[in-house]
Amino acid sequence: MDFHVFDTYVKAKDGRTMHFDVVTDKKETEKAIAYAKEWLKTIGEENSTVTTNECRFCHT
Repeated sequence: MDFHVFDTYVKAKDGRTMHFDVVTDKKETEKAIAYAKEWLKTIGEENSTVTTNECRFCHT
């Protein structure tokens, strides 16, 4: 099974840039963005912008 890593940079409420990776089982950017948004909600950053500009495929 392959795993796909999406390199993600998002602006936090306090103006800092958060860097994290999203790992998926399919190379689908929309799925990675959905996972990123879901995680951001859990840390209180649900208003952060996550698009293909912030979440990009990195490697498999």
